[in-house]
Order: sequence, then structure tokens, then C-alpha cells
Amino acid sequence: MTAAKIGGVVAAVPTPFTENRTVDVDAFLEHGRWCLAEGCDLLNVLGTTGEANALSSVQRSALMAAAAKGLDGGRMMVGTGTPDLETTIALTRQAYELGYAAALVLPLTTTSRSRMKGFLPGSISSFEGQPKHLLASISTISRS
Repeated sequence: MTAAKIGGVVAAVPTPFTENRTVDVDAFLEHGRWCLAEGCDLLNVLGTTGEANALSSVQRSALMAAAAKGLDGGRMMVGTGTPDLETTIALTRQAYELGYAAALVLPLTTTSRSRMKGFLPGSISSFEGQPKHLLASISTISRS
């Protein structure tokens, strides 16, 4: 397995909203395309700048799918961390299936390493050999 290479200019992409407080997917994709065309190497989707904590898991999942369809998933990392392990696993699996280059997760300090087994088909390379308190690091999704 080889891990995706993360480097260069990574733009933290904001998530725009409509006046009805729904995610403006068209504006999001337009901005993402502009960032990549202007020289960004990767986009950071649904991080703190991307309002991830203001969105439900359903909204996050929908934006992840739209971004992967409208942009190059291999040039994006996505915030999949949530306060609960079940949702974090589901969003991280979705990121893997959609072809994202990396997932950003929250520290899982109360989760034993044994519960982390089977987190993804393949592995999350940054998790290997890292103490639990460092699990917040960017985790590149390894592919076989």
C-alpha cells in the first residue's frame, strides 16, 4: 500500500450558505475550482473554516459527495472527525470510497487502539505507531 502524498499549498475552503441556510453547493464547487486553477495543490474541505461543526452528518455527507463528483477527490482532504466514533468512522469510510486523498480526524483519546481496527478497508497510515494523543494529525488514506 502507498499513502497519498500531502504537500504544497492546501487551501482551507469555506462552505458557503444560501439565504435559507442550506449549503450552496454551486458556489462551493465554483470556489474550489478557482482555488485549484489558481495554483492550490489540495483543498481542505469541511475543516473548521468549512463550518463542519455547524453541519449535520447528513449535510456533511452530501457535501462530501458533491465535492468528490464536481472536483478531483485526489486533490482534497476532508474533515471527518466528530465527537462520536460511529459518525467519524462512517464519514471517513465515505471519504475513502469517494477517493479523497486524506481525512482529518479529531483526537480519539477515549477510544482504545483495539477499537480502531477495521476503521477503513486498508489503513490510515498516520495511525500506525502513533500515541493516542497524536491521532488528530492528518491521516492519509492508504490504498491497496
